[in-house]
Amino acid sequence: MKKKTKIIIAGVTGLVIAGGAFFAFGGKKD
Repeated sequence: MKKKTKIIIAGVTGLVIAGGAFFAFGGKKD
């Protein structure tokens, strides 16, 4: 259970970082 939670947290964190980077670059381009 702990391992699964860690994977989920890592996945969510990755999505947040990727989304934030994409949004930041998109904002800079615009």
